Amino acid sequence: MPAQQNFHFHASWDWLVSPWYGTITVDAQEPPSDSIPATPLHGFVACQGSKLVIFTRGEDNLRIRVRVESWSGEPVIADDHAEIGPETCELTTPSGVITVSDGEASVNRFELPAPGTYHVRVTGHGMDAAELYRAAESGSTDFEDAQFQADWALLQGRETYIVRLWPAT
Repeated sequence: MPAQQNFHFHASWDWLVSPWYGTITVDAQEPPSDSIPATPLHGFVACQGSKLVIFTRGEDNLRIRVRVESWSGEPVIADDHAEIGPETCELTTPSGVITVSDGEASVNRFELPAPGTYHVRVTGHGMDAAELYRAAESGSTDFEDAQFQADWALLQGRETYIVRLWPAT
C-alpha cells in the first residue's frame, strides 16, 4: 500500500457571482481573454488552455456561490455531498493569477502560489435553486411582494461550485 501524502491547503475565497447566459468564467490570462472553450458534450465544465467555463443550472437573476481553493497537491478531501461532478481538467496560469468573472462585468482575482499548470476539480451543490426560483415565481403575482422577495433572497448563493486547484507537476 503506498504511503499517504499530506498535501496542504493554501488559500480559498468565496464570491457570489451572477452567471452570464448560464456561465461563470475562470480565466488565467491577464487581461482576461475573449476565447471561449467549446460547450462540453457531457458534464458541466469546459476547459481549454487558460480558460475554464462552468455551465450553471441556475437562473441568470440568481447569484451563484463560487469557492476557489488552492492546494499543494491533490486534495484527499472527498466531496461526498456534491450533486454534480467532479469534473477535472488542466488550466495553464502564466501569471499565477486567475479571475472569476460574472455577468455584471465584475472580476474577482485569486492568486495561486506560482505560475504554471494546475489540475482543477469542480463540483456542484444546490442544483435545485433554479427549480425553487421558478416555483416561487409561479406562485407570485407581483415580484415586489414580500413572500417572493423573501424566497428570492434565500435562494441567493444556494447553487454553489467548488473549484479546487493544485500543481500539475
